[in-house]
Amino acid sequence: MFELRWEWLDGHGTSVRSHALTWARLELRVDEDRVATRVYDRRTRSVRDGIYLPLMPLAEWVAYNWWFLIEEGAPELPSVSARAAIPAHRAWYARHNLLAAREGYPLPDLTCYREEDERLLLCCTADERFHGNAPVRFVERFEALVPCAEYRSALARLVTAVLERIEACDDHDARELRARWALASSDDARRRLLCARAAMLGLDAAQPDALDEALTTSLTEGLEGLPAPIVRELLALPGGALEISARAQSILAARVQTPRQSKDGALREARGAVLPAAGLAEPHDAGWAMARQFRRSVLGVEDEVVSAVLDHRLEATGVLDPHDLRGAPTDRGLLGWVEAQAQDTASCVLQRRTIPGARRFLHARALALALLGGRERLITESTHRSQRVARHFAAEVLAPAEAIRRRLVGEFVDGDELEALAAHFNVHPTLVRHQIENHHMARVLGE
Repeated sequence: MFELRWEWLDGHGTSVRSHALTWARLELRVDEDRVATRVYDRRTRSVRDGIYLPLMPLAEWVAYNWWFLIEEGAPELPSVSARAAIPAHRAWYARHNLLAAREGYPLPDLTCYREEDERLLLCCTADERFHGNAPVRFVERFEALVPCAEYRSALARLVTAVLERIEACDDHDARELRARWALASSDDARRRLLCARAAMLGLDAAQPDALDEALTTSLTEGLEGLPAPIVRELLALPGGALEISARAQSILAARVQTPRQSKDGALREARGAVLPAAGLAEPHDAGWAMARQFRRSVLGVEDEVVSAVLDHRLEATGVLDPHDLRGAPTDRGLLGWVEAQAQDTASCVLQRRTIPGARRFLHARALALALLGGRERLITESTHRSQRVARHFAAEVLAPAEAIRRRLVGEFVDGDELEALAAHFNVHPTLVRHQIENHHMARVLGE
């Protein structure tokens, strides 16, 4: 649930007319228990769920950042708080964190960005102390996934209500808000598509010269035939117009080349065994739990080494059929594609790889994405939740943490021990090192 509740109040005494007309008590709720606007009031020494401010600045910020708020993901995992953001991330936070809309009024340190599969992630950070002469301190801290439709509807309702309140205003800010909202809410389908896809790249299509002709063509004609979730995953990868078009062609080729077959419900049964674990809040917990359940329920092993024979095991269980994408250039950003889960068996098409360990890791990642199901997916190095789940799943399938832990002999691991562990599990030393560090087993020397 995502809901904005407000009550119009008397704004007399506020010098800016549009602010006076839109003075209100505002609550921002994710559910009844998580309220981003919950504050401790310094004067009354009490906690309340609402804040008092004009909604005009917030509506302006929403209108100017509309497509970013709805469509843009995080280029990399963001900081916990906008106040702690590094300089390179500040422009992104200005589009996604409410602190950028406050104009001296109280608003929470709340960041929202697009995740995947029609959901957005809200990250609310509590104030550790009062800031300056602020009369309130925000006390809520949470992360929550909310449906895009609810979020979009709530923001649009806010802007529309503010526009109705300032209907009689004709100052510069009022005119700018009307013009910007008219662009954001345009009925021109092609324009909306271009604005949405440009926002996925962090670009504002409403700004002159934001897009050149080549990029405009790539974002419209170059992506024809691809499902919207695949377009989103593709545009999360670094690269310009040429890379977008080339990757789109590779994915279209993969969808044509992949054999379609069914093997007695193997994938459906495997998904039934592991999907409950996929709902864990943290991607690493979800990936690890899915891998452990898959090893037990599908492969019938606990800590046995399976990396050297993973392809044979996958073929024997009938869960996944890997194939090479013939004739495609190597692309470090786009690693592969996993077909939609309409059948009982999933197929994946991978870019060519010559290192056996790298191929096995990709196969294991493809397996995780197939088990997540629901739709076709790309294999990339993005920070989307499904990609993070898949990477942790692959590491745990190939080199289980508990099996590594039993082979450790002390609090430190040197290079020779790391190489020996990697040889035992038939994986790259980097995978073992990440498992040791992510599970806090020991300290790897020389790092």
